[in-house]
Amino acid sequence: MNLTALARDAAAPYIRARPDFLIIGAQKAGTTSLHSYLARHPQLEPARGRKEQYFNFYYDRHSLGWYLSHFPYRFRRTGSLLFEATPDYLMHEAVPGRIRRDLGEIRLIAVLREPVERAYSAWRMWHHFADSKPDLAFKADPRPFARAIDEELASPDNQAEKHFHYVAAGRYAEQLAAYRRHFRPETMLILDHAEMKRDLGPFLARICDFLQIDPLPDSTIAEMGQEKLWVTPKVEMTADTRATLDRLRAYYAPHNARLFDMLGARWDW
Repeated sequence: MNLTALARDAAAPYIRARPDFLIIGAQKAGTTSLHSYLARHPQLEPARGRKEQYFNFYYDRHSLGWYLSHFPYRFRRTGSLLFEATPDYLMHEAVPGRIRRDLGEIRLIAVLREPVERAYSAWRMWHHFADSKPDLAFKADPRPFARAIDEELASPDNQAEKHFHYVAAGRYAEQLAAYRRHFRPETMLILDHAEMKRDLGPFLARICDFLQIDPLPDSTIAEMGQEKLWVTPKVEMTADTRATLDRLRAYYAPHNARLFDMLGARWDW
């Protein structure tokens, strides 16, 4: 990094605005779509350029100034709320403390997807990474779904060294418990991905109410509902896959019960 970049990053915490809220996940739960929807709201402004993964992946590689350089100067703020979205923030235990320390008690939004469905969708994405993203083919997972799940469940640390985390990513109660050690429940909005898929209007209205901004027009929501930003490739369903999905449903039952107790709500999972 040259001296100009060092000076810029050192000054950024004093002259750059900080985000007002973050979308923290979950992976494969519509985070990319939600970011796109909220970016169209006239009272919201997303970070510019590369911004994802700072508090988990880039935290030890770049400074807070580097992160804040993706947000506008304080004197150029228009009054819009600033935000960014990183689907992996939810599942990294160190992230909530880092966010609290660097950004204060800002508002957080998490969209949770039924964990068995989420795990299978994530596997389909990584399994086809070599075809969908050839430049990142080294990240692809060639294993059948049943083998991938069996190996993660058999690992003492759930294969922490891998980037797939099919099973661990769906243990939402323990992830939210880590956030609640640093953030009050009223600063966090936890939503069901199924609601987003079922009726986008009320789903977005809840977010607007949480952020205390105007609701989006029905016409805009109708346009959003037609967007297809990422479609996970389909895979032939095998007997091994069906058995593994059933196994995961049993595995997640106590984790989901703990989540629902935490939220004071029961979702149709």
